[in-house]
Amino acid sequence: MSPELIEAKTTEAIANNPLIKQLTIQESLLDKNVTIQRSDYFPSLAFFGQYDVQAQDNTWEVKNYNWAKSFMLGLQLNYTLFDGFSRGSRIEQAVIDKEKIMLTRRKVEEGLKIRIQQANLKMEESKKRIMAQEKNLEQAEKTIKIAQTRYKNGVGTQLELIDTQAALTFAQTNYATAVYDFMTAKAEWENAVTLENF
Repeated sequence: MSPELIEAKTTEAIANNPLIKQLTIQESLLDKNVTIQRSDYFPSLAFFGQYDVQAQDNTWEVKNYNWAKSFMLGLQLNYTLFDGFSRGSRIEQAVIDKEKIMLTRRKVEEGLKIRIQQANLKMEESKKRIMAQEKNLEQAEKTIKIAQTRYKNGVGTQLELIDTQAALTFAQTNYATAVYDFMTAKAEWENAVTLENF
């Protein structure tokens, strides 16, 4: 495969990987948590209001009650001068949590890249082995024909014929193994670049 295709498939696999997506979202949330923890250094301003209506009378004539109305509005400014260094510790812990998730995400991304690259290298190596085993197979087939001709003409021995048949069987087995290795590597590569890779 071309390096461009491998790069494109790797980028696509990273973008679509559910675990990487989850870690990216966690990283974003923890980044917001750092901002929230840092906001503890700012003063807080609260607005409050209250409206009361009261009456007191011994009769049940509500419309004749003397109602007392009152309301109150206010602002409250709070600022913590000293908290025993807990704000700094919370911020530091939030930053550490974010960095841990970021490192985990990078580790998963690198692991996926390595997995894709390894599967590709296995495919390339298997292709080369298939081509080499095809040549060995052709050579073994030619050798057995020569051995059969020699045996028919009385020049070759039965042992020579059996040896060439064994060599052909060995070459066929090696070829089948190379094809199997290629198909296995291809399946690994396809699995690595699909959405269901974890």
